[in-house]
Amino acid sequence: MLVRITDWHKYLGEGEKYLELARGAAAKRREIFTPVIIYNVTAMAIEKYLMGLLMYHGTLAENHTMLDLLDAVERVAGPQPQFAEDFRYLDSFQDICSLENYRRSEPTWEDIPRILACGVQVSDFVS
Repeated sequence: MLVRITDWHKYLGEGEKYLELARGAAAKRREIFTPVIIYNVTAMAIEKYLMGLLMYHGTLAENHTMLDLLDAVERVAGPQPQFAEDFRYLDSFQDICSLENYRRSEPTWEDIPRILACGVQVSDFVS
């Protein structure tokens, strides 16, 4: 029996708002929103979308790296090869969950179209 975690739909709405902000910032507010900020806002959108999806299916991810989210999504929706490639790319900018191997690099403006495309793909997937 499926037991949905309440308020899952709120997470989807928050994901939509974060992605809208990231896309608008990249298009019209580059003097304020840096590539690092746009990356982080897009990552928040992806996390919110996928947490909403997982909550709908009555489960959660074990952690909140992109690859942890992917593992949880694949448990409910099967293999997602495009997400696997995209999420490895997104995780390549930072590994902040590891105390031993902390790593962080900053995305550039050249990275932003691909980062935003990852967010749009997740949005389309959960729709």
